[in-house]
Amino acid sequence: MGLNRSSNSNETNNSYQLGLRNLSGVPVLDVFGKIDASALRAIEDMASRLLCAGHNQLVLNFRHAAAANALVVSSLKRIGQQVRKRYGRVTLIPCLEGISQRMMADLKGLLSFSSSEADALHKIKRIVNFADTEHPGTTARLAE
Repeated sequence: MGLNRSSNSNETNNSYQLGLRNLSGVPVLDVFGKIDASALRAIEDMASRLLCAGHNQLVLNFRHAAAANALVVSSLKRIGQQVRKRYGRVTLIPCLEGISQRMMADLKGLLSFSSSEADALHKIKRIVNFADTEHPGTTARLAE
């Protein structure tokens, strides 16, 4: 399930894409493109809908997203707090050049960080060997 959104302003044309898929029973929200305020609202909305549908584990894959900033940190904090209220966990796969050590320190305790989807799944499910990280035929369930 992919969601294409674009945000237009007088100065720039920013676009992003969100993709939702299932990784061994854990929803993965893929974020592509430039992260702006409208992208953050969509990410928070999707996370909230997944929580309402009963998914207490969530992987946010920002690997293909453009540079992060302070807005991203505050949005991720809100998502992390929502999930922790339900005794769940959010695992972030950050874009390497987009998130600073300071941002990671601000999010420590609310989110866990992983370098790959296999590492994220290992942390969530404690699976030792997970060979195939993609299951193209499945999707995560959303609350209506």
